[in-house]
Amino acid sequence: MKAMNLVRTRKGWQEIPPKHCANGHELRGGSVLVGTQHCICGRTHRTHTCRTCGDTTWTPPTGSACMLKNLDKR
Repeated sequence: MKAMNLVRTRKGWQEIPPKHCANGHELRGGSVLVGTQHCICGRTHRTHTCRTCGDTTWTPPTGSACMLKNLDKR
């Protein structure tokens, strides 16, 4: 599984969000919905959903050990 893309800032560590969806649309304020998805791999993945085309980018990307789960166990 790929590691998180973190950079050090004055206030601590910051995760670098994707700049574009898979279809090339720019992901910036107003054009992207950001959420979280829990996973059995023990990590919380961020979802970046493009409001132009609906494509979802996962940060960090899901891997072979990943199986996304709902908070209410459905």
